[in-house]
Amino acid sequence: MNVTKQTVDATVEMCVWYQSVHVGHELETGKLRLTKAEKENLAADLNLGIPMSKILDKTRHDFSSTNRFNLTTRKDLRNICRDFQLREESVYDANDSTSVDIIVDVTVEICVWYQSVHVEHELETGKLRLTKAEKENLAADLNLGIPMSKILDKTRHDFSPTNRFNLTTRKDLRNICRDFQLREKSVYDANDSTSVDKFVQKLMNESDDPVQICKKVGQILPNYPLIHQKDFLFGLMNDVQEKVLVLYGSSCIMIDSTHGTHQYGLELTTLMVHEGLPVAILFSTRIGSDILLPFFESIKKRVPNLQTDGLMTDDTNSYLNAWELSFDAKPTHLLCIWHTNKNVNRNINIKIKTVTIDLPSKLKLDILTEIDVTTFNNLIEEFVEKYKEENSYIEYFETTYKRRAEKWAYCHRKGLGINTNIYLERWHRQIKYEESGGTVMKRLDRSISVATNVVAKKLLSRIISMERGKLTHRMAFIRKRHTNSNEMKANYFCQWIKIPTVTKKVGSSLFTYNVEKTNVTCCCDIKCNQCSVCMHSMSCTCIDYSVKFIICKHIHYVCLNSKKIE
Repeated sequence: MNVTKQTVDATVEMCVWYQSVHVGHELETGKLRLTKAEKENLAADLNLGIPMSKILDKTRHDFSSTNRFNLTTRKDLRNICRDFQLREESVYDANDSTSVDIIVDVTVEICVWYQSVHVEHELETGKLRLTKAEKENLAADLNLGIPMSKILDKTRHDFSPTNRFNLTTRKDLRNICRDFQLREKSVYDANDSTSVDKFVQKLMNESDDPVQICKKVGQILPNYPLIHQKDFLFGLMNDVQEKVLVLYGSSCIMIDSTHGTHQYGLELTTLMVHEGLPVAILFSTRIGSDILLPFFESIKKRVPNLQTDGLMTDDTNSYLNAWELSFDAKPTHLLCIWHTNKNVNRNINIKIKTVTIDLPSKLKLDILTEIDVTTFNNLIEEFVEKYKEENSYIEYFETTYKRRAEKWAYCHRKGLGINTNIYLERWHRQIKYEESGGTVMKRLDRSISVATNVVAKKLLSRIISMERGKLTHRMAFIRKRHTNSNEMKANYFCQWIKIPTVTKKVGSSLFTYNVEKTNVTCCCDIKCNQCSVCMHSMSCTCIDYSVKFIICKHIHYVCLNSKKIE
């Protein structure tokens, strides 16, 4: 924007030239806006009741990072709903306090003709068939991807029991799908087993061939005698996942399994890197090191030089044993803190009749979160000595957790930048509830299709967030810590001896945190612009930096109180 100013006869005249293009962003696709036609087309789909997930799938067809339409997000769709006033019928005002409940008292008069003998049912509305035009209209809606619940709502508008169209059911819609051959892309045959075989063959014929391993029921794997004939294995990893594994897999890999994705009771095992991206999935009849071994070895064939520093799992050794046998390496085995807390608290309630108030909190706050190894060992011994009367629980704690503290204690995972496998739990939720609608699927081909589609969505979402920018939870925490650093002046003070030391005084106790320079040349995107410091340029000995791997308030405090760090 250019501004010129001149004064004539005591009158100030100002001329402003406004440039509508964001300077510095003119070539960044993620900063552009959707065109009017694109917004109108999306609004039309939303008005039809097509789910946002279906619309986003359509926008990402033939994906290109240089096409703004391919970078459409849910926020864009919500903004379109707002701009085009596509509110639900039950919402009368954006402010919930002004919404009202409307109750209409309707008296329905029904005339009934009773026929005592069943003759062709010509007068019974429920026994009539839908007309050809009605079937074609319903088939068109189903082909658009509109959910059956939305279609049924539309058929029951202005309901009358004498109108056959108003009596449409889900069975009618399923029959229309059958008659018009509106099958899902993943369903290649009415028989599930035959359909899965065709689906697998189609995947194997693709250029990148994502099928890692496929063992059908009844087959034998000669090199793996512990795998039975009744076992089923089907593993997938495409070329993009392979590149993501090579890029991010060296720091840490998370592995977890879930069940309940379909009626056959198969387990879905996922390998995920710390960025929340799934790099390989496995459907299997059970979970064990013998089942996982051929799957991991197939991954090693594609990525022979893969070495990871840490392997995070739940409280089992099946994943670790299979990984060590496959890759001939012993990565640091980490237990998810969330699962550890859950198991500890559950056994407290089971094994101790009268639970003292400070027992769970002492475990969680004092022992678990201690980041100094010497202090941690002393706290463990004090805890066992203090509660030695609780024989059953102390015995369980010593055998299960004390002897392998390196897998769950904060002091043994400093600098790894990972604490829980919450990314995997979020992944399981997305598959089970967001994509499958919270129902157990009855066909395996659909379950495999859902898993592959969610993998593609995850990878595309990563590209979109990089192109358009996204406020991640880590960046949100960094900004919050910066705000907290402005409130530290009363209880904290900074000393400059060899390195900056931030000291907190609580009563007669002093807590010190050392802040050091590490890599001043780093210029990554995880940074605080106000302090001009990134995630890797400085370090601190507190939990926020050592375990959660965010720029803590102590680093912000040092930066705000000194322009030059020596």
